[in-house]
Amino acid sequence: LLLDFKRQGKYKARGVKRGFLENKAVADGYDFDYYSNVVKLHAVRTALFSRRDNGSRAIKIKDVSTAFLQSNPYPDGKVKYIWFRNPVTGQRHYYRQTGPIYGEAAAPVLWEQTIAPWLVSQGFIRGENEPGVFWHPKREVALLLYVDDLLADGNEEDVDWIFSLLEARFECKEAETLVPGQFLDYLGLNIGRDNDGNVCLSMQTYIERACHVLDVQSRARGCDTPITAPIDPESGPITPKELKKFLTGLGMLGWLAQTGRPDVAYCYSRIGQHSAKPSRSALQA
Repeated sequence: LLLDFKRQGKYKARGVKRGFLENKAVADGYDFDYYSNVVKLHAVRTALFSRRDNGSRAIKIKDVSTAFLQSNPYPDGKVKYIWFRNPVTGQRHYYRQTGPIYGEAAAPVLWEQTIAPWLVSQGFIRGENEPGVFWHPKREVALLLYVDDLLADGNEEDVDWIFSLLEARFECKEAETLVPGQFLDYLGLNIGRDNDGNVCLSMQTYIERACHVLDVQSRARGCDTPITAPIDPESGPITPKELKKFLTGLGMLGWLAQTGRPDVAYCYSRIGQHSAKPSRSALQA
């Protein structure tokens, strides 16, 4: 049983299964496929930057609350049991599961098998090469699905139509609408738009946080080119503390390259070649 204190000042408690302890063959069968599809980041960029905006199209995001708990129940005959330790008395409390819960190995794919067929039943066509994208040909609504986070792009009345159906079927949080001068956070991407409907992606919040973690000071002048010098593998070894900083920074650079800053992809690849034994020159890069 986990208890967290949220940034909004609220407490959040949740019972989570330690799924790595499950006997998967007994729990789900030898041939169970645990892979679940989520929309890829390059598909998100493509959808945002190839959109046709006639002035009436809207971008909105919606979050399904505790999605895994809203999955279809187990089929007849399937039984699972679980126990939680009471955090106050220390006693075990036993329960019979009627459906998947958080931490369960099969929970992500069982949720996908719940929401994806439901979207198809509403008239959406699921992408064959990108199963995380759904398209409604009559209403011309594009829907991107990343587990329980949905982004919809279409005429506002059509986006509101599918979101109202979603709220009738699942418990959801309030929808957020992209408006000029403000940003929407979708999968860590800050999405913005201007008064003409043009869309942009900003990673400013993440970059500022990364600079704080890495103790990198901003300079008076920006860099036009992400990497301009060779990396010398013979420039000497780095300390274990510096190695941790190097790997942390490289991971952050990789996330930026995959999200809203593809301009750093080449430098990420160059520096990443030195991951096995980074030198001082690699750390500086």
